[in-house]
Amino acid sequence: VTVNGEKLKYSEDGLSEIDDAAGETVLQAYALPEGGVWLYAPQQDIEVIYDGRRVKLLVSNEYRDEVRGLCGNFDGEVFNDFTAPKNCILKNPYEFAASYSLPEKSCQGPAQHLRQKADKATCHEQEVLIGRVSSGKGAKAQSRHPNYVSGAKPGCTKYQAYVIKQGGKFCSSIRPQIACSITCKPTRRVEKLLQFHCVAEGVTAHQLLLDVLAKGDNAALASMKPNHSARVTLPEQCVAM
Repeated sequence: VTVNGEKLKYSEDGLSEIDDAAGETVLQAYALPEGGVWLYAPQQDIEVIYDGRRVKLLVSNEYRDEVRGLCGNFDGEVFNDFTAPKNCILKNPYEFAASYSLPEKSCQGPAQHLRQKADKATCHEQEVLIGRVSSGKGAKAQSRHPNYVSGAKPGCTKYQAYVIKQGGKFCSSIRPQIACSITCKPTRRVEKLLQFHCVAEGVTAHQLLLDVLAKGDNAALASMKPNHSARVTLPEQCVAM
């Protein structure tokens, strides 16, 4: 293992470490059976396990929604894990993997050919929006919530439609969902399966749905028939930043 140009020797006999100029540990390493290795970068809180053929990357929840690449984007939504460097979604897993290969002459094997295919493949744009529909729940309703977090600032938490725009369709959740105001942040995020009502963009039904969102008409939104479901990540509670 080479770290910043310096080689780190490791074995199964014990944990090996390499420090920076300030004496802080940069990397820890431990040999695993059959040529594998366990690596941990404490400053970044990143753990890597290599078994001789495959690499497993483990990161803390601080990286949620902050990563991109072969391991997905860590937002809890499976449908957009194949997000390419061009910030769009590929359907073919081989083309997705090749899209992150280095375009150098040293790149051998099928990766170079697949990368060329990925550059020409249809890449689906994804856009996530937050609608304006509000449930009208205020601080009192929030404080009565069974999962209310002590210290949560009144006015931090609001409820509004969760809207996604994907593949030429405009979809809105049929019920308002929790969201944090601009001056607040989530205490943590949870995954939830939502029911959506989707319509094709540019048709009359699309404009009608936009009107419902603009008016904040919860009753009209709830009466719409769900025709799509998707897992999304939502704040559990919100606190001031």
